[in-house]
Amino acid sequence: MKIRLLNFLLPMLVAMLGSCTDEPMKSTEAQQWISAYSSEMIDTDSRIRIEPSDTLRKLIKAETSLDNVFAFSPKVKGTAGLSEDGRFLDFIPKAGELKEGVEYECRLNLSALAQIDTLSDFAFRFHVAKREMKMGEISVRIDPDDVEMLQDMVMAAVNEAMRTADSAAAENMSRLTGGLNLGGMF
Repeated sequence: MKIRLLNFLLPMLVAMLGSCTDEPMKSTEAQQWISAYSSEMIDTDSRIRIEPSDTLRKLIKAETSLDNVFAFSPKVKGTAGLSEDGRFLDFIPKAGELKEGVEYECRLNLSALAQIDTLSDFAFRFHVAKREMKMGEISVRIDPDDVEMLQDMVMAAVNEAMRTADSAAAENMSRLTGGLNLGGMF
């Protein structure tokens, strides 16, 4: 009798332990819960931002505490909350918490957020780097009768810089997600 009970309970116990995993959800599963998240390269004073899908946003109740939905490795102290428009989940690190040159893993506890026990964490990595822009010295002669040309040149240069930055960000996101489209980046 004891052996039969053991033969019955042991497979159930193994199955239960096997389902309790610390593995984050796969990218394909994450698409139904997460629309976008912070890029893989952020500044030392950046916030970590996640845009929940409409499905997840509907499940987040106003009284849901966001205190324990973000976890970082290495640890990062800060505060979690919804953006003013309620569209994003934001984690704002305390000053000096994000260290330049360090790679972090962010895990979002979806089961606590959506109140669905079977959901795995959503995880992504980002690297902290100080973003700097340097302006070289330039010399320009401006024809007082043709100020519009200078304005056009400045706008063209700014637009080209923005296109280059957007292209690099999209390329990095594509490489990070293995080509899966998880929505826009911040």
